[in-house]
Amino acid sequence: MNGILELAQPIGYLVAMVLGILLLETIGWRNIFFLTGALGVLLPGHLLLRARAQARRHRTGARRSFASHTGCASAGKRCPIY
Repeated sequence: MNGILELAQPIGYLVAMVLGILLLETIGWRNIFFLTGALGVLLPGHLLLRARAQARRHRTGARRSFASHTGCASAGKRCPIY
């Protein structure tokens, strides 16, 4: 799993460079600059809102814990720690 996560950044750079080169002739370098800038401003805001919503859900108990999900805590069994 770590290998996939470590490859995400270089693959993202490669895909962005190829798309930028392909779009250069059609929309121009200034529009590519503004497009990537807008994505750089909007994406962190979106991720922040999602992280807050997930934390809120976790605090209110909307998601069940691993122990209650597997039933090992209620059955008096020993729960595995992962």
